[in-house]
Amino acid sequence: MKRLSITLLVFIFVCFAKNLKAQSVADSVKVPNVFTPNNDGINDVFRPSITSELDIKTYSLSIYDRYGLLIFETQKNRQHWDGRTTSGLPCSEGTYFYLLQLTVSSQEIELKGFVQLYR
Repeated sequence: MKRLSITLLVFIFVCFAKNLKAQSVADSVKVPNVFTPNNDGINDVFRPSITSELDIKTYSLSIYDRYGLLIFETQKNRQHWDGRTTSGLPCSEGTYFYLLQLTVSSQEIELKGFVQLYR
């Protein structure tokens, strides 16, 4: 009976440690919820902020409009969205959905949410 309890406690600890590691990596990524691409030099682009100590193996950022149409996509870590479509047209004010996928060391992280574009 004791052996089963010890095994169970070790299993719970391992799961907790894995979740803690995933959360600490996700906490190292900051994603803004609003930007204003109006060329005033303040918040003109949408770019997730990632701490430099993360060892990023893969990076993918996708932006979708409210209808689910892909507006912007990149696999380059330092590339940003300037509020334009892939054809170069300015996007209208509104809410857009982002999907950020990272592989850090051997751990896959997926962050998704909304960003508000104001002009």
